[in-house]
Amino acid sequence: MVFDLSAASLPVIATDVKMNVYYVADATQKVYAIGYRDPSEATPMDVFNNTDKICYSGTWYNAGSPEAIALADSNGDGVPDRFGPYAHTIKDIFARASATGSTSPASADNFTFSSPTVLTAGSASRRLGFMLTDYDFSYNFSEVWSSVVGPPPWPFTLTSPMHSGTGFIAQTTYDGDFFYGAMQNIRGSRIWWGASIIFANKANEDAECGWSNIPE
Repeated sequence: MVFDLSAASLPVIATDVKMNVYYVADATQKVYAIGYRDPSEATPMDVFNNTDKICYSGTWYNAGSPEAIALADSNGDGVPDRFGPYAHTIKDIFARASATGSTSPASADNFTFSSPTVLTAGSASRRLGFMLTDYDFSYNFSEVWSSVVGPPPWPFTLTSPMHSGTGFIAQTTYDGDFFYGAMQNIRGSRIWWGASIIFANKANEDAECGWSNIPE
């Protein structure tokens, strides 16, 4: 069943949200069944472009710096082949949340939120929107990357693997904007780790260097 609740506005700081669906008999107008749903509280989906930094062997480097380019060049021929050492702009972001066990990848034809505007590397995070969802769900992103300097000079589309999402449960910790509790701090931006992504040049940069250790 699909319900359009756009006419019933809900504040993003609402907690302990519940939905009840009443089935009414046409003839008697009496309620004969009740459906119940306990979704998450308003859960934000955030994105952050961290491609102006490169993590390598436990150390952060500025993307495009001579040090980063040299580390990316395995044979000294001047062509980076270990990883992309350059910063990127990111645009045409499509995000898709779907039920666990029935995943549906993000695309321009299939999305929960979209954001066409360019997201500059190192800028503030972008909040794509809020959703009410199961506490456990799946999500991923599709977006277009363009190198700021250096090859490749053409845009290319990346689609992230499916992530395991976590919706907000009734919160008690106030973080300055919302009652969100355990928000992740990435270079001065606070994002919800359970429904967001940090765009990075290399996989597992957080595990190797740590987002909290990024120098400015």
